[in-house]
Amino acid sequence: MIHQFNLPEKTIYNAAGCHCTTLQDLEDLQFSQAGAIMTKSCTLEARDGNPKPKYWNNEEISVNSNGLENLGYLDYLEYFKNNRDVDTDKPFILSVAGLSLEDNITIIQEAFNAGVYAVELNLSCPNLGGVPVSQDIEQLDYYLKSIVSSTNYENVDIPLGLKLPIYTNKNDITKVAEIVEKYDVAFITCSNSMPNCIVYDSYVSFDGEMSITNPLKNIMGGLGGKFMKPIVLGQIYQFRQALSLLNNTRCKIIMCGGISRGFDCLEGEKVGANYFQIGTALDINGTDIFEDIIYGVDDADGPFGPDIEEVQDDADVFDIETN
Repeated sequence: MIHQFNLPEKTIYNAAGCHCTTLQDLEDLQFSQAGAIMTKSCTLEARDGNPKPKYWNNEEISVNSNGLENLGYLDYLEYFKNNRDVDTDKPFILSVAGLSLEDNITIIQEAFNAGVYAVELNLSCPNLGGVPVSQDIEQLDYYLKSIVSSTNYENVDIPLGLKLPIYTNKNDITKVAEIVEKYDVAFITCSNSMPNCIVYDSYVSFDGEMSITNPLKNIMGGLGGKFMKPIVLGQIYQFRQALSLLNNTRCKIIMCGGISRGFDCLEGEKVGANYFQIGTALDINGTDIFEDIIYGVDDADGPFGPDIEEVQDDADVFDIETN
């Protein structure tokens, strides 16, 4: 069976980790303009994650050391089962980040049994310590081989995708693309946050005293926000090239990073993105951000704000449709 991840064209939805931890978060997404619902990356059991404070933003960037705080996969699957028939039904994607290979197999098998729309496997969390599985190419191959075999993925009509880290070595991108082709991965998400970053929150008090503090208990965290866009565009471009060389046109690429307005999505389309996940901008603006991006602001027209037909096509790199 060839697996397809086919959402409506230009679908925009939340990134795993952003406004999707609690059941109320999921309900907010259900009744928003988001085109799909993604859960928090979940583990076998509920987790509190890293100690607080573990999130900070300044409306431009964010940094988090969340540590996979989540309700446990059973609560998210129960929400899906209880809400699959509501009037605003939309694709439900379970983000999975088990703490071991065996945990991932168990959760994915249960997700397949429950009939979710798709599974996004997150092997790139930067806040657990050690080397993420997706940064170890041989380990990534072994994980997917084991998961595909153990869950009978070849005979399950539910697409499996990967949330990927940032790769700075182009040879790694080539190898990951080969693994995606080898195991019929239906979509990839580019990219998780930039790991091991430090920010300081500084301000001057009324009496002239300068205060410089680190906003996170764990000092370092994953960086997200507007600065991520050039990095993510480069990742998408390289993966689309690598997949094209393998004649793989079915694997969808989801842009995740730096999106706060419709034009950011247009730029993603230019390099080969199919769908779009919103992270930091969702945390800052709440679920209204989906409507702002889809319909535009300041009386702008078109599906992503400015009329897509008015955008010059000089930057096209793959002859991607823009009308």
